[in-house]
Amino acid sequence: MSREFEVFQRQALKTISIYVMVVILGGLSIATIVEGLRTQLGGNTPYATILYFASLASLASCVYVYTKGRQILSSYG
Repeated sequence: MSREFEVFQRQALKTISIYVMVVILGGLSIATIVEGLRTQLGGNTPYATILYFASLASLASCVYVYTKGRQILSSYG
């Protein structure tokens, strides 16, 4: 294989990996918000608050992975 193809293959794999992680973390955040709403409507407010904080942590992780991933991908040029 040529050197250019190996670089392209590595970059494509990193791009796919980063965006898959972003989608999974975003989905986890949305699912946790929905579960928190269901729990709060069920009357268990303290547990719903914990779920909201977990959703916030998941969303923060999603943003972190996205920004670091963009930096990694922009270093390829």
